[in-house]
Amino acid sequence: MAHADEYGDTATFKIQGALYGKINAGYLYEKERNTYLLGLGYQQNAMDPSFYYHRGLAVRFCIQVDDFLTQGTKKGCAQVIKDF
Repeated sequence: MAHADEYGDTATFKIQGALYGKINAGYLYEKERNTYLLGLGYQQNAMDPSFYYHRGLAVRFCIQVDDFLTQGTKKGCAQVIKDF
């Protein structure tokens, strides 16, 4: 269903690509972040790819884009923040 604008026009446009950046920008970011974290010794949970843990630091955290929640020792949580 078309909706007229203030001039009575009902033109619609189909976006044929990403509006901002690349279509797969989110995937590329997740892939790069995962490689970085694995290189620092974090392990990714097989059931939930947004969940990581580090046995040596006694810390675990969940990350979604640029928001994260940590749980663990004070030293471990501080290291997670430093790593980011």
